[in-house]
Amino acid sequence: MSNSSGSNYISTEAFYKAFDSLPAIARKALTNSNLDWATSKFAARWKSGEYSPSQIVQLIERADKIDTTKHFARLERMCLTDIDYHARLTEAGLKKYGQATA
Repeated sequence: MSNSSGSNYISTEAFYKAFDSLPAIARKALTNSNLDWATSKFAARWKSGEYSPSQIVQLIERADKIDTTKHFARLERMCLTDIDYHARLTEAGLKKYGQATA
C-alpha cells in the first residue's frame, strides 16, 4: 500500500539520501532489521545530536526483539489452534467410525 498521499510521504531519493547520511553501524542495523524504518527520522535526530549511532542501533535491535517475540507468539497461537482443531476432528472421526478413545 502506498503512502504517497499521506503526510509522511518521502520520495525514494530522499529515503536513500537520509539512509546514506547515517553512520555505517546505523545503516547496518537498518539493513539487518526485520522492520521497515523511516530513515529520515533517524537521520534528522542523529544530525541534531538527539541520537548517537549506538542509540539508533539499540532502538532498532530492541524493536526487532519485540517484533520477533510477537511474531512467534502469533505462530504459537496459530499452531495451538490448528492442533486443537485437528485433535477435535480426529476425535470426531474416531467416534463416528466406532474407534473412540477412552
